[in-house]
Amino acid sequence: GWSYECILPKLRYEKISVKIKSEHSVITIEELNQQGLAMVTFTNLVIAPWGRSNGQFVSYGLSATADVATLIPKKQSSIAQN
Repeated sequence: GWSYECILPKLRYEKISVKIKSEHSVITIEELNQQGLAMVTFTNLVIAPWGRSNGQFVSYGLSATADVATLIPKKQSSIAQN
């Protein structure tokens, strides 16, 4: 599968990594470097909290998985941002 590092601008630019079960990426590194950013949608996105403690230290976060990532064409993504 693939892992997509996503930036959420409406949530103070928080980042989340979404793991996809697909064999193929929706965009290549070269295309991403050329475009600067890409917008994707996810099918069957599941986000779950996790936590673990190690003595006095507590770690927590979110895990995210999806079946499919779909690239939003550049023209539609610029309309969606307005």
